[in-house]
Order: sequence, then C-alpha cells, then structure tokens
Amino acid sequence: MAKSQFLSGFDLEGEDGKLFRRGLDMVSKLPNTVLLKLAEGVPQLSKTATARLRNEFIARQLGSLGISRVEAGLAVDFVLLPMVRVFTNEVTKADRPQDIVGDLQDLKLIAPSDAPKLLKVMRFLKEQVVPQVEKDQLLQSHAVGVLPSLKSIGTTVEIRGVFLESFRLGQAIGKYRPKLVNSVPVVSIHIGTDAEVNKEFIFQADKEELQWLIDAFSAAQKELTLLEKLIGFRESK
Repeated sequence: MAKSQFLSGFDLEGEDGKLFRRGLDMVSKLPNTVLLKLAEGVPQLSKTATARLRNEFIARQLGSLGISRVEAGLAVDFVLLPMVRVFTNEVTKADRPQDIVGDLQDLKLIAPSDAPKLLKVMRFLKEQVVPQVEKDQLLQSHAVGVLPSLKSIGTTVEIRGVFLESFRLGQAIGKYRPKLVNSVPVVSIHIGTDAEVNKEFIFQADKEELQWLIDAFSAAQKELTLLEKLIGFRESK
C-alpha cells in the first residue's frame, strides 16, 4: 500500500501516469547537477504567463546545461512541475519526499540506484522551490485582485485593399466594378483573459496606433520597475 497520498490516488495507467513514467526515465538519465539546476528554474516557469517568455527562459537554461529541449521538457513538464503541484496541493502537500521515492521503488518505477538522486531532487523541490512558488502565487493573487488576468496575446499583420467605391445596398451586382487604388497595412490584436464572460478582446490598429500602444506599455513597465526598486520587495523575515 502506498505511503504517499499522491501515489495512492494517481492513475499510473492513465495518460498522465504514462507521461510521468516517461519523465522518470529521463530523470534517471540526467546528472544530479542538471536536475537541481532545472528545479531552480521551476518558480520562474510557474509564473511565466506567455509561451514566448517560457521558451526564452528554457533556451537560456539549456545553453548552460548541455541538454536538449526534449530532455529538459520530459524532466520538467512530467516530473518537476507535477511534483511541485503535489507539494502545494492541500490533499497531498503533507507527503514526504522519502515516502514518494519509497513508493516509486515499491512500484518498480525507479531503480534502487536512482533513489538517492531522486530523493535529493524531491527534497530540494519541497524545501527550496515550493516556498518560492507559494510566495510568488501570493504576490500574484494580490497583484491580480478582482480584475481579469492576461492569459494570451496574438497579432496578425495584413494588407487591406483600398477601393475607389464600395458596393452599396441596392446596387446591381452585375454593374459593380471594383477599382483598387491603394492598400494599407493593418495589425489585428487579440487579447485573451481569464474572465468568466467577455474573455476575448479583439481590435485593429495601424502602425501609429500600434506604436502608441507600445509606448504606453513601455512607460508602464518603467513605472513598475521603479516602484519595485522603491517599495516592492522589502520582504518580511
């Protein structure tokens, strides 16, 4: 019988279980120093909202670790991040790393020789990574407040034709002869939020309006940076 709550209720034959086992196989192949370095990056990955920033962060890590994106993904996405969720979940957060590793051995999901390495990583996650993740989540919850949060953003750049005359209601289509006189570049912007209703906001802008947006966001970023320096991170001990 499993000692950990996590493995007591985890379907190892389901899709998540299969991915978890693939991740464990990769963890067994990676050096301990690499695993700990990947674990150090979990708090940053947890609070990185966009795929672009996430990929940029991972690329910076991989450059110094000498492993591939696939190897990192298997270890991080299927073992390290799930274990952080285990240690922050109300039902499973009391699980001890030694009990989880013991259960994995009993289920023959890891070799006895891999147990010390995995135990070290699990303890690092619970003792060093999880407190930082929980702190970041607390800060994020206060930053968000009651307003919707940004979840996605996308843009499409296109060229639109400018016609001398537009087709009018009541006009005979057989007599309509469109004449292209010019074209204009336009960017369509899609913003997704986590709101219950009106989740998406879509609008268009020309080059000058896009620059207006960029300048406004850049100004806000400078103000946030200044605020952080002045009062933002005076941590209580």
